Amino acid sequence: MLPGLMVFRAINAFMFAMGVGALAATVASWPLAARGSAMWTGHFGAFAVKLSLTFLLGSLAAFALMPATSDTVRQLPPGEEESLLPTVFKLLLLGLCLVVLLQIPSLVTWWTEDRALLSEMTGNERDPLGLHLVPAVIVFSLPVLAVATLVSFALSSILGIAVRAELSFRVLAACVALQGGLVLGGYLALQEVHILSSVVPTFVANASDPVATARVTGWFTRHNQISDAVNRHLIWTFGGYLVILMLSAYLSRLRKPAPTAP
Repeated sequence: MLPGLMVFRAINAFMFAMGVGALAATVASWPLAARGSAMWTGHFGAFAVKLSLTFLLGSLAAFALMPATSDTVRQLPPGEEESLLPTVFKLLLLGLCLVVLLQIPSLVTWWTEDRALLSEMTGNERDPLGLHLVPAVIVFSLPVLAVATLVSFALSSILGIAVRAELSFRVLAACVALQGGLVLGGYLALQEVHILSSVVPTFVANASDPVATARVTGWFTRHNQISDAVNRHLIWTFGGYLVILMLSAYLSRLRKPAPTAP
């Protein structure tokens, strides 16, 4: 239990940091938007606000819902019987965990394709100033977010199976809040990439460079095909955990307090 809770805290801290970063980007875009120095600054500021709120609210909700570590790892006193989760409920969580594992190959394909795309963008020349780090962060930010989402899915199944029955709903609710922030944040970011994929090629085409236009259009097409497929799988998997959460709420209402030995 304790290692799983530590991973949960780490992912939650990661999401909170992304929310703070998006909020900082929002504040940084205000002077540019006030001067009207670029057409896209207002749109970027609105996107950063939505992304920041998504990550921060998801992180804070997950933190508030997760029981204290001392409660989740606490051993029952001698003579007190532990209430058990139904076997079918555990099998459903295990089944969702297997679904998560089946998504790993598509995520690996996304990483491989983005590495190839990054090589096309930056070339194989030496980069003593580290300037290639900027496009690398941009390209790999979405796959990193998808990896964090998959880990949060698997973690939800592990914690949901291992935790005591009376804490299962709160633990799953915290995990689903974490998942929701990651899934919605990834969806918003992908929608922004789609907007860029329709705008950037137009600017490149205005430069009268058909070769560069074809390369940029092809890059966005390949990226969007893979990322959209992975994102659909993540959304459907998140829906499965929402169903599990509703089932857990129903079971918690039916559950009777465990009898205590005299």
